[in-house]
Amino acid sequence: MEGKERKKFLYKKIDLAQMGDNEIADDLLTLRYIADNRKSEYESILKEKLDDYEDALIKAVENSFTERISRNMELLEMVEKELVPYYHGRFQINLSREISFLPLELRLLVYTRLLAIETRQITRYHLMDRISLTLYKSGDARLGEYAAFLKAILGAELSPVIFGTRKHFDELFWPDIEACRKIETVKEEILDKASLFSKTVEREFWYGFKGMSDLKNINDVNAAKLCLRAFTLYFKKIFEVSNRMEEVFLKYYDTKNRKQVERLLKEEGLENLVIKPRYNVGTIGQTGLREMTSEEVEKYEEGMAKRAKTWSSVGRDNLLMNKGKTRAREEVYQAPEVLDQSAARLHLNNLVELLTNRSYTLDQFDRYMFGLALSSLKSKEWDKKRLNLFLGVLRDVHSMLWIRNDKDPVILLKITNDLIGQDGLLESHGEGWPICIIVNEMGRISKKDYLVVFEEIERDNVFAGFAFVSSPEPLGQSKMKQSEIENDIVQPLYSIATDWKRIGRKMGATKKESALLQDGLKELSREKEAMLLMNSNKR
Repeated sequence: MEGKERKKFLYKKIDLAQMGDNEIADDLLTLRYIADNRKSEYESILKEKLDDYEDALIKAVENSFTERISRNMELLEMVEKELVPYYHGRFQINLSREISFLPLELRLLVYTRLLAIETRQITRYHLMDRISLTLYKSGDARLGEYAAFLKAILGAELSPVIFGTRKHFDELFWPDIEACRKIETVKEEILDKASLFSKTVEREFWYGFKGMSDLKNINDVNAAKLCLRAFTLYFKKIFEVSNRMEEVFLKYYDTKNRKQVERLLKEEGLENLVIKPRYNVGTIGQTGLREMTSEEVEKYEEGMAKRAKTWSSVGRDNLLMNKGKTRAREEVYQAPEVLDQSAARLHLNNLVELLTNRSYTLDQFDRYMFGLALSSLKSKEWDKKRLNLFLGVLRDVHSMLWIRNDKDPVILLKITNDLIGQDGLLESHGEGWPICIIVNEMGRISKKDYLVVFEEIERDNVFAGFAFVSSPEPLGQSKMKQSEIENDIVQPLYSIATDWKRIGRKMGATKKESALLQDGLKELSREKEAMLLMNSNKR
């Protein structure tokens, strides 16, 4: 792919509604060829185009919504401000039971809004799985297959983390397609067994109504309350009983008293309706599925319930962290208009103080963190290597906090503060472009036992992330080889520029702010290339 062909592919505008199936297939096969054979040469193209095609998928799904969503501003606002933040950063396939009681297009709204802002790759994989499956359930096999393709490319890159071993695209894609094609039949069988034979919108209402009427079907009551609200907003103009349903069910969730629920079910003729979930078992890389036995279902659901209980107990009160501590004052945690390197230490200390000694909401942290990123890119008073560490660690701290991990970010912020503020400290760790901080789990308290990994060859990404390893000896004296330590760095199809784009989208960044982020990160990439070229010429 050279010259005009490369330029045409890179700058091609993607509109799935206007593209024919053959054109889409050609583009996706080109992406797969690059991923399998030419990634080292065209890594940046691969990342950009996968992001473009993902955005096109989200747009195509949103364009398919009925007026029950597209003209329902109250529902859209509720999903955006309450349901999406609850799942953001920590969504998992096996912890989405409550979402499964929503109508299909409402599920797709939740999944695509999450995908649009999610930076954590494994979470993105889980979301893409639900999107492809739900598209097939809704009868849109074209978009479903498209989503399954993007999921398989991401899955192949993440396979050592997800499956513990390397998996190829074909091992993931074709079994997934087979399972998705069967899902429509399974869905119809579940609804038929529940005696729900009427048209789709009514079946979806009564299915969700019955499913959410029993706490035995619910793993996370907090999620159930949010999903119940979204459900009733979706159906309120169609089914008068939906408003009464919300009041009765919420009271039941809080008191565990089923009397009013049973009375309502009887009034609607649903007392004998049974909703029985079904689960299939498959092996990655092999075709063919089998249905779980009743014993397997019981064990699986017991495990889901335990995980959900732990999951829902953290950060559930309006995403408030450190509840009980002194509330952080907004005016203290604000970014300056321009942030130079010398002043960055003050704000890194502020972030540590916020995470350890103040009560704050994740939205409050996001505003401060995003402001610091923008203001640092406005300053010319930065060493580019240190600016790279600053932006990379801010992005990683953001991801950790949204999975409700507020312990590991503190040590990363303290280390970054030292590396930025102490003359010569970064250079004492090595030469090249800093791409990762590795912290010894056993020495984190002293914040002294860590390594900075430098890149001496040109690659697309300017920052790979962080890793925690366990070594009884200081890392500098450890018998672990540098190459073994670096194996803990996971950066599949990972782009700091794309991640900041998603964070900016979540924060409602203006065009000017988005351009500042993208241009600033491109400048870092050029600085890295120039440094690597200069170092290679010295050898």
